[in-house]
Amino acid sequence: MELVEIQYSIDSLWIFKEDIIFKRNNVYTNLESQTIKFVHYKRISYSDKYIFVVINSNIDIYNLKFQKITTFQVENPVGIAFFDGFSNYIIRCGKEEEKYLFYHQNILLKEENNVIGILLNRRFRLHFTDPFSAPTYFRCSNLLDTETYWDYDCGEGKEAGKFYVWNDNLVFTKGNHEGTNLVVIELITGRVLWEIPILYGAFSFDSERGLLVSFWCSKLSGNNYQIIDLQHKSIENGTPDFSVLLENVALNWQMQYLHENKLYFVDNVYSIHGEPSHAPRFGRFDIKTKRIDFLQEVPEASGCQFEQVFYHNSKLYLRSSANQLFIFED
Repeated sequence: MELVEIQYSIDSLWIFKEDIIFKRNNVYTNLESQTIKFVHYKRISYSDKYIFVVINSNIDIYNLKFQKITTFQVENPVGIAFFDGFSNYIIRCGKEEEKYLFYHQNILLKEENNVIGILLNRRFRLHFTDPFSAPTYFRCSNLLDTETYWDYDCGEGKEAGKFYVWNDNLVFTKGNHEGTNLVVIELITGRVLWEIPILYGAFSFDSERGLLVSFWCSKLSGNNYQIIDLQHKSIENGTPDFSVLLENVALNWQMQYLHENKLYFVDNVYSIHGEPSHAPRFGRFDIKTKRIDFLQEVPEASGCQFEQVFYHNSKLYLRSSANQLFIFED
């Protein structure tokens, strides 16, 4: 790929399905080069496809073109999460004790204190018993917690990992130092649809195709992939077709990006026993052919590591630990 541009002082990338927001100090820029500057705010973040800015008692809502849509007013606001559209949301507020306000079709339905768990969507939520530890047991209810659907115990000494929603099913891992299982549960009934041991418990998730793709490499473990097809209940494990041993490919949701059948990854600087290090690299793994299409070094990023990767419209965006943004083109 050809390096076409380097930008500097990029603090962070906010990655959306069809857009990306570049943050430089207090200035935010989208792919259309539209910009906005936020000052004197308490907090700024995003949910779904909206940006929210907390200022005093207001939560200002913007779309990804930086057009202001509306303002919510609440005492001591903290943030907001949207579910299945702009009119279904939960406002988080409070100073010493946090409170959650549940809205459906812009109507306040319930207030709750100190929510412990995960709000999956406007139909389901999970309840945990400990806010500071990985769950060993959890309960599934409707969003307002007026009806419990089922509960689940991971088993003695086992903890649940990250949760995903796929076609009204809950997908997660559970395990301990002895091994990891993948579990798929039907959300409305609690029926276990599939449970199987797996090699690796972190994934790039394609919710539309029901694919969980793992790609990890090091000098000690070698080059590895794991592709799980939820629809067909199949798992493929193996070594990619490539002669070069990758050094430090970690599966982090910000350091790998799955676009169609291509997984873009970074291979960061890593040396042992005084070996000379080199500049960080990036590459592309084809999940159909199981081949690594290319591996490319970036000398301009020597001494740094890549922390975020994103692919859109034939361009690859790589942000380094020195807040440089490298833009490559096919």
